[in-house]
Amino acid sequence: MRDDCRCWIEIRTANMVENLRRIRRHAGGAAALTVIKNNAYGIGVREVAGAFAAAGEAARFGVASLAEAVGIADFGVPVQIISGILPAEIPEAIRRGFILPVNSVEAARLISAEAARQGRTPHVELKVDVGMGRVGIRCEDFDRSFDEIRRLPNLAIRGIFAHLPVAGVPGDPETAAEIGRLKEIVARREKAGFRFDFRHIAASGGITCYPEATAAPFNMIRPGIILHGFGAAGDLKLLPGVEFKARVIAIRELPAGATLGYGRLYRLSKPERIAVVSAGYADGVPIALTNRGVFLAGGFPAPVAGRVSMDYTMIRLAPEAEVRIGDEAVLFGEQNGRLAPMEEWAKLKNVPLQDILCSLGQRPERVYL
Repeated sequence: MRDDCRCWIEIRTANMVENLRRIRRHAGGAAALTVIKNNAYGIGVREVAGAFAAAGEAARFGVASLAEAVGIADFGVPVQIISGILPAEIPEAIRRGFILPVNSVEAARLISAEAARQGRTPHVELKVDVGMGRVGIRCEDFDRSFDEIRRLPNLAIRGIFAHLPVAGVPGDPETAAEIGRLKEIVARREKAGFRFDFRHIAASGGITCYPEATAAPFNMIRPGIILHGFGAAGDLKLLPGVEFKARVIAIRELPAGATLGYGRLYRLSKPERIAVVSAGYADGVPIALTNRGVFLAGGFPAPVAGRVSMDYTMIRLAPEAEVRIGDEAVLFGEQNGRLAPMEEWAKLKNVPLQDILCSLGQRPERVYL
């Protein structure tokens, strides 16, 4: 890494590809709708999509909007817009052959009318609301809605899917019930003579915590955050895909009683070496790490001391740590066999893991290894 780069995010695309292979094996070989929305959670969708496309492990790419779909349409991998589509997005989405969500009868009518106007029959998948309450056809309305949607022209109804609101908590009885609701709908339609080609309910949490969400009748999974190496559980072992690093810009020898940072939120109880790391909340370091987070410096844990500021964060150096100005500190990731886990950031900030990656600033350079 260049010495003049103050902070950067290292992305190991080969590790992410290997993670996808391991995730698919863990899920019994299910096809992967590989979720790389929001610029692959902020780390660079073109590089990540290119790696997955070259490896041939992704059956589809999953995104949140037409603009995101257009941005990766040239990789030769089918692209699915997940959950919802705006009326203004429908014409181009149909022209480009993207897989479209149907989360209501009204949405189906809009897609059908535009498809008929273009003389096309787009691949659509029905979104079911099994408990999220966000978008989707409610379970109790599904049969009536399905019969109405099925009568519409120019729709290739090929899939059915749902989202689980508490998938990352093992043993949640309501999550088990939600999985059961979609299974019942699939079974009911098959009994009535209709079989969905693609059936999926497991995103990252479901893949790791609910084996029944990846078993029959389900034949597709939607890995997202776990592709980056975060959030694995049980026997699913993943490789690090993303690390966050920054340069030490100053080292201070401060006496007992010295205060640190805005608000004087930390006061030294004894003389200590304090390193100033050139990354702050503008770069994605949560203010919630104030006096609580732990980086790595010189191969040793270095607790955050004082308030995280916009451009800098101060850390307490271990007595045995050999650190000089210009050395790298690891904000999350590995150094000399020790780990500073990103999961700890999510706990301190009280947010999902996805929030941490999506909150990384644009200032840190993205470095692809």
